[in-house]
Parts: sequence; C-alpha cells; structure tokens
Amino acid sequence: MVIGLILIAIVIYWLFTMTQKKQSGVYSPNSNNTTLANAIIILNEQYARGEVGDDEYQHKKAELRNS
Repeated sequence: MVIGLILIAIVIYWLFTMTQKKQSGVYSPNSNNTTLANAIIILNEQYARGEVGDDEYQHKKAELRNS
C-alpha cells in the first residue's frame, strides 16, 4: 500500500511539473516549427510592405526552409 501511494505521488508530481513547464514555455515540442513559421510570416509581411526585394525574399525564404 505504501508503494502505491509513493507511485501516485510520483505521477502527480510529474504531471504538475510538466504542466508548469508547458505554461512557462520551457517545454514546447514544436517550438522550432513555431519559430520557423513565425519567421516566414514576418518575412512575407516585409515582402508585402516592400521592405524586402524579390531576390532577397527568395534568398531568405530558402535559408529559413533549409535551417
């Protein structure tokens, strides 16, 4: 019975720490994909505003996709 209580306590502790990490942004399994998507969105916006030319846009977009 004591072992069962210890296992339950361990599971609760693990769930609590994982929840805290997710909320604080430390644990993010898709953070690299999210960062890449955000970078491409920003690049698209800069291109739409005319801040980036055609060649520079294509070059930066290729660099982002290759990284």
